[in-house]
Amino acid sequence: MSNKKSYAGMGLTRKQIAKMKRIDQWNAETNTPEQQFDKGLKFINRETIMQRNAYYESVVKWESESFDREIAVYREKLAKAIIASDPDNKLVQDQAWKIDSYKQAIKNQEERKENCPLAVKSLTWLQYAKEDFDRKIEKVAQKLVGFGFCGLRDEMEVVDVSNNHNRGLDFYIKCISWSYSETEMSFGNPKKVYVDKGRAHARLVWVSCYDKASHWRFICTKKSK
Repeated sequence: MSNKKSYAGMGLTRKQIAKMKRIDQWNAETNTPEQQFDKGLKFINRETIMQRNAYYESVVKWESESFDREIAVYREKLAKAIIASDPDNKLVQDQAWKIDSYKQAIKNQEERKENCPLAVKSLTWLQYAKEDFDRKIEKVAQKLVGFGFCGLRDEMEVVDVSNNHNRGLDFYIKCISWSYSETEMSFGNPKKVYVDKGRAHARLVWVSCYDKASHWRFICTKKSK
């Protein structure tokens, strides 16, 4: 059975029918899944520039301070070993070996820190941070595609931005879709008719960590109308 639209019996001239056919063709145009993903990715990337930069800074800071953290651990062990040492007590004479071991470990870490090419290492850390942030952003873009927000005539807009929680970001993504009217005109062209496609709730939660770089947790859900 053909889905082709029929204009018979509508009392239209050939010129009017040709015009309506063009409008129908325009309204039937779509973008590919790849183009939809790219649209969602560009949108969410544009809206999270500050959060991306904050994550980059967090990763570089965490990695650059790794030697200091190791040194602090060994210094704590050294202090405990010194307190526990007693040259007159044979049960704790092995503390002398521990003390020498911890001192050497501290020296090794200090030398590694001094000889570390920080500028070169920072490039590696930034590349890791970029790839990790990109993966999270791509997941959000895939959700926007799944919500039906990334079609050819879909327009997304960030609304109701909130920064109430610590370093986090909370906002809604409003989506409207438009098509050309077959009957209404605007400045000699078919008028655009807009339809609300709903909203998505996006949250970026800053997770403070002690065993790795602090990072963002991305949450994006479709809200019922």
